[in-house]
Order: sequence, then C-alpha cells, then structure tokens
Amino acid sequence: VVAPKAEFMLKRLKEEDEAAGSAKKKRRGVDFKSRVLDEKIQPWMKKTTYLTNDQTRSVHAFTSLADTKKKTAAEVEKKLKNSTDRLSDAQVIDAGFERASEPTSTLRHPTKRDVKPVYDVPFLPSVHTWGHTYTHVVLDNPPKATRSKPPVQPEQLDRAFVADVDHDEDGGKMECHLLVPSDVAKSSTGEDTLYDVSQRYDLDVFPLKDDGPHVNFVLMIDEENGVATYHPLNSRVQLSTGRPAGRLARAAIVERRAPQEEDVREMESRVAEVDEDLARKHGTYSGGGE
Repeated sequence: VVAPKAEFMLKRLKEEDEAAGSAKKKRRGVDFKSRVLDEKIQPWMKKTTYLTNDQTRSVHAFTSLADTKKKTAAEVEKKLKNSTDRLSDAQVIDAGFERASEPTSTLRHPTKRDVKPVYDVPFLPSVHTWGHTYTHVVLDNPPKATRSKPPVQPEQLDRAFVADVDHDEDGGKMECHLLVPSDVAKSSTGEDTLYDVSQRYDLDVFPLKDDGPHVNFVLMIDEENGVATYHPLNSRVQLSTGRPAGRLARAAIVERRAPQEEDVREMESRVAEVDEDLARKHGTYSGGGE
C-alpha cells in the first residue's frame, strides 16, 4: 500500500520526466525524433562485460620451433614403434597367414571394400634377375620427331641407353644423351647394333635405398606359370628438359661381351641373398640344417 503523499510525489516526478523529455525532442519549435533515444535498450546490452589481462597469469603458452619439432618427432617415433611392434608380433603374423590361407572369394581389400581378388599367386624374389642392378628411369617428355628422324617408338625406348654423361664445371649438373637402337629386332638378339642419338637431357640421380631394407621394387607377374616375382630398385634416374643433341653427337655401335669370371662371381654373390645353393657356395648361408 502506497501512502497518499508518496503517490503524489511519484506522480509529480513522472510528469516532470515527461515534460523534460518533450523539451529535449523539440528544437526551435520542430518536433525532433531520435531512433536511438526512442528505441528500447536491447537485453544483451544491459550487462557490460569488461575484459582484463592479469599480468601475473600467462595468457598464451608459446613453444619454440625446436621444441615443436622435437615433440612431433617423438610422436612419429612412438607411432612407428607401435606399428613395428604390432607387425612383428607373432600372433599378428600367424593371423595374417591364417587369413591368407582362406578361400580367395572370402578375401577383401583392407581399404577398398569394393575390390575383390580374382586369384592369388606365390610372391617370391626374382632369382633370375637378382644379380643385376635395376634402376627406375623417368622421362619428362619422350624424344620428338625431327626432319631427318622419325618419332621414337616405345620398343626403342625399352632398349635405350643413357650415355655420354657430362658434368658442368662445378661438378653438380649432369647432362647425357639418350641412345635408341636403329634396329630393334637386331638389338634383341644380342648382335652388334647401331644406336642413334635421339635427344640430350639433363640427368639427375636419386638414391632409393639407405641403410635400411629395400622399399622400392619392380613387380613381374607371370600369368602362364602362375607366379609373381619382385626385384629391388636402388636408384631413380630423372631425364628432363629434352632438347636436340649437339652437332658433335655421333651414333654408336653397341656390342655385348661375354661375362668375365669376376663378373660371374659378383652376380652370384648377389643372387646368394635369395638362393640357398649359392649362399652355401659362397659361405654366406646362415640357415639351420645341412
């Protein structure tokens, strides 16, 4: 209950506020309308939040680049160790062999679920080629045809040679010639064959193997005999910026020679890595039994 005197005072204050508001809106006898003054205050504007920084508390935890790299390397090392331990686990290996021994129709690709195997074949090292050194040759552009030379065919590239390797004065940049046989059938028989200079390229050699095991291979599938073999790749040769050969470039006759005793011994020592008989012959066999 409000006392009569208090009610009178509230009514008077309200009238004074309305009169003051009307006076503010009038300027030189013209009514003045203000969207800001007439608009109601939004609820989210009633409470103001003040942001302050406490100087005694760290706002951002900055980390140096060296510490970040060290932490990342440790995480990668931990993941690799966990993966290696898992793949080296005897139970996991046995489970893999058990899974592989199941019928082909029940097998599925580990990531591509819509891929199904058609047949399975033994996967073994290529004993016949293990004594040779293979490299991966990459051409950015094949040799182009000229007025005097037809375009180079894929069969010629299969038996091409990289020759005439030159270094620049600093010993860094290398250039070479790509030689292709003029007679593919003759080169396949091992006879002396004339090789033409197709183009000149910039040459870069990238090693594909470090102190660890091989991780790059060439795969060969023999559908007739039902076997798949693999051969390691030790390096990659990149041939780029193909251009016409210089005027001094000359064709060459390539001939084969019979392997010497030292060559045979070196090849057999390599094959001994995957052939038990040659390993016993060269004294590198480390298996059990006789």
